[in-house]
Amino acid sequence: MEESRLKSMAVDVEGMASAEDCFLLYSLVKNVPVEGPVLEIGSFKGRVTVCFAKALQEKGAGKVYSIDADLLKSKEAFLKNIERCGVKERVVPIFAHSAKAWKGWRSLVACIWFDTDADRLVRACDFILWEPYLMVGGVLAFACAQDAQVRRFVQEYVVAPGRFDKVTFAGPVVYAYKTKVTPPYSRRKIGFTRLVHSFNYGAKKVFYRWVWTWCPEFGSAGFALKRTVRHLLEKFLRV
Repeated sequence: MEESRLKSMAVDVEGMASAEDCFLLYSLVKNVPVEGPVLEIGSFKGRVTVCFAKALQEKGAGKVYSIDADLLKSKEAFLKNIERCGVKERVVPIFAHSAKAWKGWRSLVACIWFDTDADRLVRACDFILWEPYLMVGGVLAFACAQDAQVRRFVQEYVVAPGRFDKVTFAGPVVYAYKTKVTPPYSRRKIGFTRLVHSFNYGAKKVFYRWVWTWCPEFGSAGFALKRTVRHLLEKFLRV
């Protein structure tokens, strides 16, 4: 697809990724050197999802597995957008929290796109659960690369272990290619990660309802509480 056409289609769908970011992600999936599905964690209304699906359409194989907990009530808009853009047959929506969607997952994937909270706790939990399913040769990408916590996370989890190559920061997107198989985590580590991730999600769900539905006037206090809970969970996770 022509760059201008892809960008125009992307910005027609509500979302945070810029037209340039969308074309970059589309290109990563289209040119990834291994064949397989795409896993997207955090889809909102489907702007990036549509770009991934278009890349797979042009390759003639693969699906986008799109995981979103629907905290922002975007499910209906997401489903309308993938149908309107003609990619419904390439997208498998999973409206569930990441830790819940992980249960029973067995498929290897060629690309994983993480577009959730920028804080280290959420990224660490998602990385521990999902990164082992990325094929060697596959591409891993994160949103919010300009955030200090994400940069710290990338250094600790992507660069330091030495199983990723070509780590590239491109504005708000950072991506890297996997070169080595992930050593297996213990069942205890996985179990504790899922527990922490699920607890954090539950706290976030209460926070969203409290701040934006029940008592929006306490927004600043709510954000302070959210930060405190996040730091405590990160401390206990010790990852």
